[in-house]
Amino acid sequence: MSTSIRDHLLALMRTELQWTGPLPAEPLSTHFTSLQLINFATAVEDHFEVELTPEATLGLDAIDDLVDAIEVALAEKKP
Repeated sequence: MSTSIRDHLLALMRTELQWTGPLPAEPLSTHFTSLQLINFATAVEDHFEVELTPEATLGLDAIDDLVDAIEVALAEKKP
């Protein structure tokens, strides 16, 4: 599922953050402001219909970490 999550994240980055490249390997904070990242996190929650708790997102700054957090949130959401 992580490939699909990555595809969705890239699409969200393009629409929400006007990102034009591939998924960044660098920390997201090197490319975006904290306000942009908050707005992006909200868009991610809305898109995947999950809630990323502050505890789960603390220290998230890389795409791999975000994918992991989304996978955990989706797994917890399943009945």
